[in-house]
Amino acid sequence: MARFMLALLLATIHLPLDSTDKIHFNEDAKSWIDALEHCNKTGSYLVEILNNTTWETVNRDLEDETDKMEQGAWIGLERSIFALNEITWTWVLNGSLNKSKKHWREDFPTDEYNHHCGKIIQDKKNGSFMLLDEDCHIKLPFICQT
Repeated sequence: MARFMLALLLATIHLPLDSTDKIHFNEDAKSWIDALEHCNKTGSYLVEILNNTTWETVNRDLEDETDKMEQGAWIGLERSIFALNEITWTWVLNGSLNKSKKHWREDFPTDEYNHHCGKIIQDKKNGSFMLLDEDCHIKLPFICQT
C-alpha cells in the first residue's frame, strides 16, 4: 500500500500536459503500479486519453505495436478498490473519465470486483483500439506520455 501511495504522490507532482505531448510505447512488461513508477522516473506519466486528438495519436502510434501488445498495454486509468455500487474510472492526474461507453470494449467490465486498472487493447473483431479493465498485478507493456 505504501508503494502505491508513493507512486500516486509522484504522479501528482507532474502538471497535466496537452494533446500535443509525445507518447512512448514500452515493451518491457510491468504491473500497472510498476509502469506508473517507471514513467514517473523518466519524467513522464502513464498516458491519459483526454480528448479525440490524443485518442487518434495513441491509436496511430499503436498500429505498429500490435504484435507486442496482444493482451493490451497499461494506460493511466484506474478505479477505487472500494467502489462497490458505482464504478468511477479516473485518470491518474486529470480526474474522472467521461462516462461515455464509446471507447470501452463491448465486454466491459470483465471483472468489476477484481480489475481496478485500465488498459488499451486491440479489438480482434474490428481492429480498433478499445479500453478495458484489468487486474493491476499482471504484467503488460505500457504507454508513457511526456
